[in-house]
Amino acid sequence: MTNSDPHRSIPENIAWGVGWGLQFGGAFAAWMVVLYLFRGQAAFAKYDATLGKLIVFYLGGGSIAGALLGLCRPLLRSQLAAAIVGVLVAVPV
Repeated sequence: MTNSDPHRSIPENIAWGVGWGLQFGGAFAAWMVVLYLFRGQAAFAKYDATLGKLIVFYLGGGSIAGALLGLCRPLLRSQLAAAIVGVLVAVPV
């Protein structure tokens, strides 16, 4: 991820970031489905959440975080910059 092509357009960078965000959000949503299959709604009741709400939250949060990542993609030239962007992008999730 640190080898960013400076000639990519902003829409290409955003699409790249949203793709990554949806992959991570999808992984977390899949984990929620596994929890639901083994423990039922009781796994989420304590937090006043439902499986549907959590899936929407993870996919939506992943999309937003991914879009922010895409916007920051030109900054990802060093490991330090990538770490800082990673922390900032994690905030919406």
